[in-house]
Amino acid sequence: MRKGIITVTSLTLLCACATNSPQEPSPAECTASKSIWHEFTEPIPPNLNDRQARAAIEVSLRGPDILTHEKSDNPNWEWRYEYQDDDAIYAGLTVRSHYLRTAVILDAEEVRSIVCDSRNLDQGRYSIHRNVPIWKAVLDDNIRIALRQAAENQEDSSFNGVNELTKTQRNHLNALSEWGILTKAEYEQLMQRVTDN
Repeated sequence: MRKGIITVTSLTLLCACATNSPQEPSPAECTASKSIWHEFTEPIPPNLNDRQARAAIEVSLRGPDILTHEKSDNPNWEWRYEYQDDDAIYAGLTVRSHYLRTAVILDAEEVRSIVCDSRNLDQGRYSIHRNVPIWKAVLDDNIRIALRQAAENQEDSSFNGVNELTKTQRNHLNALSEWGILTKAEYEQLMQRVTDN
């Protein structure tokens, strides 16, 4: 009997280690399997630290979608910030009755995004709605643009000897504050996080 308990315990530990493997950066709250993640990986520019990268991505998700806000008057077509934890930033997209959630995972060197959950998108273990990769590609492009803009801002700041936000980023944060999307505390926190070295 004791041997059976040890075997079961060993199997349990092996399963737990396999699910938390660093090669599979799946936040605990996600229901999607790796086969439908449509994983995207982007290196963090060397002149940004992980806090600056996280702040740049968060700012880009709290306002109009960089790529789609001029193409559509329908706010439901825009990726939106939902929440974040220590593991990831979560972004959601609603298109009619469809809903898609993506986890954006950051470490010291790169940013990854994976499909996390969905509603009305025929999510199964090995398949999901055919539009998901197209919708997710918009988010992934926005992440790439946000990181590039933040890196360029750091280069400009270093060159000028002044650590300041680009005009676009300042206007973006100011507009979000004026529209009531950000509280004063959130505004100040994001401003500080973006400008931190």
